[in-house]
Amino acid sequence: MVWLHNEFMNLHNNADNLSDKEFLKEFEIIKETFEGRKEYLTECANVVKELYSSPLKVFEPASGIGIFSEIMNRLGYDSIGLEPENCITYRYCKLKNIPILKCYRWYSEWELENKEFDLIVIISYHDHDKANELWDNLHNYIEKGTKIIFFDLRQVDYFKEKIIECKTITYKEISAMNKPFGNKIVVFEKI
Repeated sequence: MVWLHNEFMNLHNNADNLSDKEFLKEFEIIKETFEGRKEYLTECANVVKELYSSPLKVFEPASGIGIFSEIMNRLGYDSIGLEPENCITYRYCKLKNIPILKCYRWYSEWELENKEFDLIVIISYHDHDKANELWDNLHNYIEKGTKIIFFDLRQVDYFKEKIIECKTITYKEISAMNKPFGNKIVVFEKI
């Protein structure tokens, strides 16, 4: 996995110097790795489907190349991902006409033009040292009634601490399939 991270960062650092054709060729190994997660992402989508019937509006921050959203859309949901505009995954999605929302940076406020979602699904949000910024971005959605589903549990303890302060949000832990981050998911929602 370190090798992939190195490949990702090398392409990220050199992407501005590449034509679109060169970029797509260089991105191929990264694309294959994202596609290698399709089985896991399908399992995640099936868990969401078991819990919440379509049609719902679903949003996935850190969506990579949109595989989860594609699966959810095939299941009857209206799903879209989010990537920073300076990230190579965002460029890939734009070149391949994959629907995606953009943000400036992960740790900045996501300006989503008043978009509303029924579910926000966190499958893999690697910026675990930025839990406070993730909370800032998701808190308002929860207050409006959006349910936040965490498959990636690395942020959950921070969120549990924050809901003690606000007293209008609760969470539930749900037993789920075996996955890289544990055997449960956690759903945060308005009381």
